[in-house]
Amino acid sequence: MTAAAPRPVRRDFDWALSLLSLAGALFCTWLLAQHHEENAARSEAPIATLTLARAQVRRRPLGLLAWNHLDPGAAVYDLDSVFVPPGSAASLTFENGSRLEVEENSLVVINRPASSEGAQTQVQLIRGRASGISGKGGMELRG
Repeated sequence: MTAAAPRPVRRDFDWALSLLSLAGALFCTWLLAQHHEENAARSEAPIATLTLARAQVRRRPLGLLAWNHLDPGAAVYDLDSVFVPPGSAASLTFENGSRLEVEENSLVVINRPASSEGAQTQVQLIRGRASGISGKGGMELRG
């Protein structure tokens, strides 16, 4: 009879992997909370206000992946994307008096050039349909 070979010692590192995953999840949550607070306390003045929303309308600030729900009266800022899903419609009123009507299933990006405070607002239509009425400062709608 021969002696049985010693069993290799097996180390279980599942607990370490679990702790590492938990630390990563907590760090990601902290990063999201920091970015949300920065966006909530924007220093620039709003460019437009959502004056009419049939069903829901969403806004995505520049640099974020998440879309926020917009209620009538909510502010829209420079370089915000505004999405009007199917079955909805929206109307934005700009501080210069211009008005933009956005139809369902449309995506627009609002941009005010940094050249001056009274610069003409630019709206880029990414998808869908939009129409507008220009106020004193003017509005440029690009398709």
